[in-house]
Amino acid sequence: MLTTETLRWLFTPSGAALLERLAQEDLSDQHQLRLLTLLRRDYTPSQAGAALEQARLRLTARAKFGDHAARMFFTREALEQASHPLIRQMRSRSAHGRVTDVCCSIGSDTLAFAASPGVSAALGVDRDPLRIAIAQANADVLELSARFEVCDVTSADFQPSADLIFFDPARRDAQGKRIFDVERYQPPLGLIRRWQAERIVAKLSPGVEMAQLQPYGGVVEFVSVDGDLKEALFEAGEAGNLTTR
Repeated sequence: MLTTETLRWLFTPSGAALLERLAQEDLSDQHQLRLLTLLRRDYTPSQAGAALEQARLRLTARAKFGDHAARMFFTREALEQASHPLIRQMRSRSAHGRVTDVCCSIGSDTLAFAASPGVSAALGVDRDPLRIAIAQANADVLELSARFEVCDVTSADFQPSADLIFFDPARRDAQGKRIFDVERYQPPLGLIRRWQAERIVAKLSPGVEMAQLQPYGGVVEFVSVDGDLKEALFEAGEAGNLTTR
């Protein structure tokens, strides 16, 4: 399991060399035990496990991050939650000015915003120090100017200053079941009522009940890739006036 300590070790010359070595290995399931046994001769169990996990996640991440995945860092859960690359690209093209990515996780959307020519500054915030450390590492290896901060976004003191606030709350419970009530998201959708920005966009569960959004007003866009419904995007607007597209 990756921790902030093992992540820091992976940044060292020794950790980087091990990741480079593992990139040349057969990382299939049937070879995992053999590799771990070999690695533990020269590394601690936590170092060996973290490096092997990262090497395997980088292979999986190619589907979402292409060739960049070979230099990036992930957690399994965060990688599974990362949006399809075409959706990230679509969102970033419509962004302009300063963007704050609230609940940014490992920063996949923040990095897409940072790479967009219309975005002048991209900030990602999340309460998880490990994910913020991973996000900053990914920005550094990709040479993008995104910034990341550990932050409790539920605090009344949190008032993001941005032209676009992108909100990506957790939409599954501790057992992994999808949450459909927008006020049970972690954090709840109601937080957006506190914030001021030219645009506020939130990711929702595709099965969201439209009646829950009526008091907010705005536009709900259902996004699919190759005919497969991936996510719903909600852009806040005038209360009581809700449309879909």
